[in-house]
Amino acid sequence: MADPAAGEGRARRAAPRPGGAADARRGRRRVHRRGTERRIFTITGEVYKPSAVRSYDRALKLRVLPALGHLKLGKIARKDVQALVNAMYAGTWKAPDGKPSKKPLGSSTVANTLDPLRVIFRQAIEADTLSVNPTHALRLRKTKKRIPRIAEPEHMRALLAALPEIEDRALWMVAFHAGLRRGEIKALRWIDLDLEAGEIHVERGWDDEEDALDPKSEAGRRIVPITAELRDTLLKLEIRTGRRGDVRPVCRSLRRWTRHQAGDPFAPAAPRAYPAGRLA
Repeated sequence: MADPAAGEGRARRAAPRPGGAADARRGRRRVHRRGTERRIFTITGEVYKPSAVRSYDRALKLRVLPALGHLKLGKIARKDVQALVNAMYAGTWKAPDGKPSKKPLGSSTVANTLDPLRVIFRQAIEADTLSVNPTHALRLRKTKKRIPRIAEPEHMRALLAALPEIEDRALWMVAFHAGLRRGEIKALRWIDLDLEAGEIHVERGWDDEEDALDPKSEAGRRIVPITAELRDTLLKLEIRTGRRGDVRPVCRSLRRWTRHQAGDPFAPAAPRAYPAGRLA
């Protein structure tokens, strides 16, 4: 007959030690799981988007855990985080395989890598688990803002005229003329088009894994007036497809836009559509 005490001893030995890599992994899974279930909020009280949660997960796996995963959260000091920052700038940060990366990272990538760490420590401080946030007062390089190139109206018309199919022109015109984001275009339904009033009702965004999502804030839910040129093009497309008042997304009726082939503007790696008149 098995000794119960021996079994309890084995269970205690098998139980993961608090802190260390297991602690960091649990923190990462907690951020990922709760972000997906919409139980973790940003500092302004907004829900984390699934794409942000996935980005945090990648940053933790690729750069944070290899460098700091062996430490308990309470043992991570500002000098440890600063050392990771310096290593990322210098290209000596530890990759998941344990070897130096030899790839210097830009200021934007370094800042994005620190974001999930900030969330983890903020949550720990709010839960009274920690009292000091080692991600504060770090020496970081300034992130250079990229100035988007603005297309002149003549250039925009030339680009649209080069598209032979009305299906292609219609969706790019929604980006150029109405300024909808890529996710908003992908989630746009025929029922959201009020062509008689010359309006597009933006009601939702889109995530490549979660599908349709509510806007990040109430400001994202809006009514966008459209130009007569865009209205006429959408009306022609509506008549051609016979989808007036349909609850399905506009882009789902166009098979070429849902295959995620090379050059597909809706593929995850493709540049997002800029506001009216802007080019990626």
